[in-house]
Amino acid sequence: MGDCDDLVVLYASFLESVGINTAFVEVRDPEKDMAHLYLVFDTGLAAQEGHLITSNEKRYVLRGASAGRPTVWIPVETTLIEAGFDQAWNAGAMAYLQEGVLRSGIAQGWVRIIDVD
Repeated sequence: MGDCDDLVVLYASFLESVGINTAFVEVRDPEKDMAHLYLVFDTGLAAQEGHLITSNEKRYVLRGASAGRPTVWIPVETTLIEAGFDQAWNAGAMAYLQEGVLRSGIAQGWVRIIDVD
């Protein structure tokens, strides 16, 4: 139990402890009073293998890996994990698409992806 940042840190800790790379997605929407945080994690799959997870390309993010090849990352709204992974994944993917891409939050800088090291 906790708020978004507590749950993101907890979930990232679990994933990182088994060798899965994670990143925080920080949203400081200029139209809202409060910031929000959710998580993306690296599946390790190459960009062209995203179809192995889902046929809907809007449900995952392609990010450059340390080796220089983009990999498939899954966005997760950690505050919804209790409702089930699929719901948390859908909400995370929808938030990333709407805030980060369609509303240009990433380009404008109010959506930031912060890698966990």
